[in-house]
Amino acid sequence: MGEAPFTLNNRKTVCENSVFKINFDHLKDGELSLVQDYLVVEPKQKNRDGITGVAILPKYKDKYGLIHIYRHPIGEYGWEVPRGFIDKDETAKDAAIRELMEETGLTCDKDMIKALGTIAPEPGVISAKVNLYIANIANDQRLQNEDELGHVKFEWFTFEQIEKIIHDGLIYDATTLLTCIKSGHL
Repeated sequence: MGEAPFTLNNRKTVCENSVFKINFDHLKDGELSLVQDYLVVEPKQKNRDGITGVAILPKYKDKYGLIHIYRHPIGEYGWEVPRGFIDKDETAKDAAIRELMEETGLTCDKDMIKALGTIAPEPGVISAKVNLYIANIANDQRLQNEDELGHVKFEWFTFEQIEKIIHDGLIYDATTLLTCIKSGHL
């Protein structure tokens, strides 16, 4: 990593909830004030590697699972991979297994998960890193899972169907797109 071309003169937390802090940073270049209210959204929970969340693409036989979900901030439905935040003292892989269960009811052993790398979903505003995974699911038996905000349904697709969904503009989420690309099928 290189040295930043400016310094953080001051950080002011303007609001927060149970998951995020919203900060305004005052950035300076020497004596020159560059930005006095640079917006930084910072997840409160990070693991020891600085990972704040996980995304996991479930695979069962030759199909891949996506969640149809309504996203309040943009007021639209789309298809996404299961994902979520890391809990305190949780490894990224353990978080992926937990989020898969919470969001789909599917279970998976640790040795059936393959890491696909790390991304920064929106590094100009969000101070977060997300680990991406693909999970080989042994069977399609789903346990009872909690209702998640905005989740409509979980469905299996071939990659040809996923490509069509992307082409039709029904996957607009960068994390989902990158997880699909990094899985080696797009």
